Amino acid sequence: MPAWTIKGGARFAGNDVSWDTPVDNNAETVLNPPLTAGQTATGWTYGSASTGTATMPEGHTILNGAVVDVYWADGIRHGLTATVTVNSVALSGGAGDNLPASDTAVLLCEQVAVSVAFVGNDVSAILASATYRSLLCLVEGGGTVNAFELLPTAGLSWCEDDATANPLAGKTIASGTISTTDPVSALTEKPVTFGVLYDATPLYPG
Repeated sequence: MPAWTIKGGARFAGNDVSWDTPVDNNAETVLNPPLTAGQTATGWTYGSASTGTATMPEGHTILNGAVVDVYWADGIRHGLTATVTVNSVALSGGAGDNLPASDTAVLLCEQVAVSVAFVGNDVSAILASATYRSLLCLVEGGGTVNAFELLPTAGLSWCEDDATANPLAGKTIASGTISTTDPVSALTEKPVTFGVLYDATPLYPG
């Protein structure tokens, strides 16, 4: 049976405190996948809240029809479809924040699909961390996306002994995607680590 230890701690007024919380259940999924590198646009033209066109540098690797997440300083819009004409990438659709005004500095990253399936009410712990600003999307069977922005200073951490509410309560997760602003992740980095500890019995009876 998988067993995890959730570690916590703080430093304040010259004091160091720490604690360990043991949790276990009958199944776990732990992912540290290779991701597509984030690519900075050389220009951005706003179309609407859900459409815009990025001018990409020569040699960019965004593919026609790719599903792309768009990052900028104040927001992220995820799940846009790319239509590529050489270095011009027209984007449409998606969800999240409204796309920014023309000439905003934006970064594009193709989503990478990850295999994950669990019932939110049966989770004992969920953790995610990133070495670069990244986005984890956990998708319910009906298509509803639960998006979690990950920062080097702030990831996703919850276990059943927390006083806070389970962020996935009442949700049945069927798939997931990850993207990142890491500019070299496709070559050398695996900037996002994700794990969930859960009861698999409701998903796989018998």
